[in-house]
Order: sequence, then structure tokens, then C-alpha cells
Amino acid sequence: MPHTGSWRLEQRPVRESVLSYTGLCDLYTGKTWGQVSKRAGLRPKVGRRSARA
Repeated sequence: MPHTGSWRLEQRPVRESVLSYTGLCDLYTGKTWGQVSKRAGLRPKVGRRSARA
């Protein structure tokens, strides 16, 4: 049976704490920290194609 497939990349925010999700900015220095992203590598998405003629 023939198969079809595709690949996708994902980047999602880490939601384990408020700091990691929203981040903070130091008003005195202007430096920011937090806003952590989680990247998922290439994920295969495999499905079956119908073999109708």
C-alpha cells in the first residue's frame, strides 16, 4: 500500500512557570529574560493513501 508523508517543525512556549512563559524585562538595564521556547525537531506525519482505482 502506498503511503504519504510530510514533515513539520514546531516551536512552542514553555508554560511551566510564569517567568518561562511571559518573561520579564529589567527596567533599569533593559535586559530581558524568560520567554523560553521548546523546539521539536522534524516530526514525521505518516498516513495511508487509499488504493482505489
